[in-house]
Amino acid sequence: MRFPHFWHRRTPDETGDELATSHAWQDSGLAAEVEAFLAGRMVDHLVAHHQPVPAWAVINRLAHSDRPQLVCLVEGVSADPFLSHPSAQPRWEASERFVAGHLLATTGSPDDLWRLQRATLVPLELRLIERTKVEHISAEQVLEAGVEALDGFRPGR
Repeated sequence: MRFPHFWHRRTPDETGDELATSHAWQDSGLAAEVEAFLAGRMVDHLVAHHQPVPAWAVINRLAHSDRPQLVCLVEGVSADPFLSHPSAQPRWEASERFVAGHLLATTGSPDDLWRLQRATLVPLELRLIERTKVEHISAEQVLEAGVEALDGFRPGR
């Protein structure tokens, strides 16, 4: 028995299409977006690419930044001079700084910070990504959920 779909021989003009589609992802910006997500720079990435910032993204920096990055956030220091301009600051920036300060105060070491982020903020971030697909949620609500998650964290549970 032959299955025509699996035994289809390509014509000469079809062979070039495979090469074009195999490189298409490199030009799509997907790798840069994934890198920004995992590094806690999703908001900066979206702003730089003139894309709307979904509410869940405000927890991204808190869920993935290391201690020195969070200290800079609390102090209002930005590596990007455009983003540090007061008119470029999002309206939820003060709340984000408060949550970052709370996160730093709750953890004593980089390992404690990492454990707390992995146990509370990363799972919260993933839940909020799904939640915002079906309902509207504000950036302030996301940050409130972050504070609740931090306050409810009990090591060893």
